[in-house]
Amino acid sequence: MSQSDHLSGGEPFAMNASVAASVPSLADHPVLDADVLRGFHLLEADAGTGKTWTIARLVLRAILEAGLTIDQIVVVTFTTTAAAELKARIAALLDAWSNGVPVDEDPFSQAYQPPLDNDRIASLVRQARLQLDDAPISTIHGFCQRVLSEQALSLGHWGELEVGSDDAPLITEAVADWWRREIVAGPPERRLLVGRYGLSLEHLIELLKRALRCPDAEIVTEGVGDWTSLAERLHAQVTLIRDLLAAQQEDLLRWMGNPANLSQTSYSVAKLEDRFADLQAWLDGYPATIDEDREGLSLFDVRRIALKKGGSDEREQFSVLAAIAGLNDLRLERAVLVAQIGAMIRAEVEQSVAQRKRLAQQISFDDLLNRTRDALVDDAQGEHLAGALARRFPMALIDEFQDTDPAQWTIFSQIYEPGQSGAGSTRERTALVLVGDPKQAIYSFRNADVQTYLAAREAGARVHRLGQNQRSSRLLVEAVNRLHEHPNPFGIAAITFTPADVGSRADNPDRLPPADDQGALTFVQLSGVGAGSEPSTMGMLTARAAQVCAHQIELLLTGDPASGRAPEQPADIAVL
Repeated sequence: MSQSDHLSGGEPFAMNASVAASVPSLADHPVLDADVLRGFHLLEADAGTGKTWTIARLVLRAILEAGLTIDQIVVVTFTTTAAAELKARIAALLDAWSNGVPVDEDPFSQAYQPPLDNDRIASLVRQARLQLDDAPISTIHGFCQRVLSEQALSLGHWGELEVGSDDAPLITEAVADWWRREIVAGPPERRLLVGRYGLSLEHLIELLKRALRCPDAEIVTEGVGDWTSLAERLHAQVTLIRDLLAAQQEDLLRWMGNPANLSQTSYSVAKLEDRFADLQAWLDGYPATIDEDREGLSLFDVRRIALKKGGSDEREQFSVLAAIAGLNDLRLERAVLVAQIGAMIRAEVEQSVAQRKRLAQQISFDDLLNRTRDALVDDAQGEHLAGALARRFPMALIDEFQDTDPAQWTIFSQIYEPGQSGAGSTRERTALVLVGDPKQAIYSFRNADVQTYLAAREAGARVHRLGQNQRSSRLLVEAVNRLHEHPNPFGIAAITFTPADVGSRADNPDRLPPADDQGALTFVQLSGVGAGSEPSTMGMLTARAAQVCAHQIELLLTGDPASGRAPEQPADIAVL
């Protein structure tokens, strides 16, 4: 079979009807879908529903039905540990099929009948097992590294480059250099600014790490003035207010305290005297009080003062009111100070990091993604590269797709053209299978974007569902279903909850049943954390939660002689 014939259809697999009836759990399972090896598919997989099990068997089907060698099947997952587990599971499956269709308890083996005789099956499987070490089963970064290596000449990448873990150390060095030059050795006002107003080197480093990890991200600082003069402008504004207040306070009290002009609910003479004192204390304490929100700062802001109908409007005569409004604007400006500085030095830090990597002949994991993405969208070479990769890797299975980002989706969508793989498309003979679940999207701190998942789902994928939970007990599955019964449980209308089914392995006798006085899912409400009327802080609640958790573990490890419950082993307990 030539490479141009891959995934062209050929003879479809035959499901053994007499056996399938005894394996009802696979009747509608995508692992046996007749068309899953061609086109664009999305396998939405609840937790514990056998994603790895399914992926391994789809790889086997591609080898037996589509004539692909294992080094032509891309399998991508999120971590190197998960990639190693996937490869081990695929290896075990190939070993089981090395002599043809195995006779075992695997429901797939019982239900699937390949369109080949046992000798041909054994030959293909053994060849795949020998080539497994060369198979592109890796993280997205590993796949991109392979692409850049195999396509080095066409992409103009000469020589071997060392791949570092990430740019974090280089970003830290570059930002620290800027900090020493502009802050430590800068004017005293800048040191006052960062010392008093909450700006730190650590905050700035974290902002630049996130910004440079996602090149398309924009740091929004609209409406913010020049940060280098902010300290001077704040100091000048506070000085102006002190002077104006000393000159205007007596007349201002008379005008504001007149019931004909303003509501006395907020502006009675007694309240005004208190608020003037509050404002004066803030001014006297400046700059230490910069983060304190005093009522006087809002009460005397000219934009907040509502005149009564028929009242005498003297607001413009008291310039201190406009000055206080200006101070409030400057305080808001200070709140986005880190973002403004980050936006200003972003290009400088980016250039510094790039130069340091060039000198060290090093690229980062993020560079692998960005270089591959940029090459695929390039007007001059992108289409040629995408076509070459589609021929080189006719099938791709992307695990944990809900934790990918826009750059990663761009890479695979350029190669496989999802939604356009019908007759006449240059990708007609390819397959792209995404496996994921937006309910499990947890890596936003790594720029994962659940909206990317939703956009991919709308791009024309045929959606399948893995909904049988084989990991949890029947009681726990039912409890989680009950927990999510209310409408829109995730706050995003496009992410819905479909109750999970209980798989055939759910009632494993090795699983610990809940105690008589507990359900399978138990909530503990913390109380009595703060002292007296003292509010509970996050630190208090965290410490209390740890104590409760430790106590429950102690009970499990000691057992319950009264009920005959034996002690559990530490390896039986997980803490998330």
